[in-house]
Amino acid sequence: SICYSIITSVFAATAFLLSWAAAFGCSFLSFTSTSGFTRPVTIQFGIWSYQFWTVATSVGGSIIFETCHRYPSDMEADPYLRS
Repeated sequence: SICYSIITSVFAATAFLLSWAAAFGCSFLSFTSTSGFTRPVTIQFGIWSYQFWTVATSVGGSIIFETCHRYPSDMEADPYLRS
């Protein structure tokens, strides 16, 4: 029926857009470490980028910026990443 076709098309388009958005950000894979820290620390990786922190210090204090950085072009890929 037409209703079934429309619903499946909407679900397929939504799944595609959500997976596409996750691939370009830093949140494709996420690991949370609780050992050695007072609060849990989450590290995130994307297919083409990774999470990076920069500390900016001034007279008033320090600010931590969280950004996504592309992997370097000279990064060696292991055999599992290449296949």
